[in-house]
Amino acid sequence: GDPTAIRTIAEQFAAQGVDVIVPIATGAAQGAAAAAQDVPIVFSAVADPVAAGLVDAFDRTTGNITGVSNGIDVAKIFALADELTPGIGTYGFVYNEGEVNSQSIIEKAKACLDARGLAYEEVTVASSGEVQQAARGVIAKGVDALFIPNDNTVASAMGVLPVYPTADSMVRDGGLATVGINYTVLGGQTADMVCRVLEGTPIADIPVELVNESAVVVNGDTAAALGVDVSRY
Repeated sequence: GDPTAIRTIAEQFAAQGVDVIVPIATGAAQGAAAAAQDVPIVFSAVADPVAAGLVDAFDRTTGNITGVSNGIDVAKIFALADELTPGIGTYGFVYNEGEVNSQSIIEKAKACLDARGLAYEEVTVASSGEVQQAARGVIAKGVDALFIPNDNTVASAMGVLPVYPTADSMVRDGGLATVGINYTVLGGQTADMVCRVLEGTPIADIPVELVNESAVVVNGDTAAALGVDVSRY
């Protein structure tokens, strides 16, 4: 999570003459792109590579970088919330506004909720040490559920409300449920792209891809504590 360390590592890789660099998540990809401009880069798990400044568009990889995006379909998560915990009138957002991936997902979430006439409250954090207090703060505003983007700073959220994150790992850490990315599939998809680069395919001929598989993931222990029936999943 240290941008200086990320850049140093990428510079070391470039100096060692590696054939391809594979940064995981937005911060690592941005750091690698800045530090290693002459080495092919295949990123993995970058929610919005266009907003992150890595590519001009998914189908325009004109530099030395491409990869696999773990872009989130927030509408599916809110539809799942309607099924599991109907009657939510106000969502709470907790995220790091300094992470472009989180900003992108939150903007999509706001647009989705605006279109449905639902309300939301938001609290931002700058470090993981602020997450617990931020979650308590947004809960105090009277929200009915929490929505957490796949934010590298926000690893979990505390409270007695249903938490709908955007990553399956955050469900395992205590969130209630998500329609999340299968990161094993994402890893395999990234590896396939790396192989194409190593076999000589130019980056310009490899457009950015979205991860091609997602699934409903629920936390049975959290559901039991909240009294939510997740037996159908």
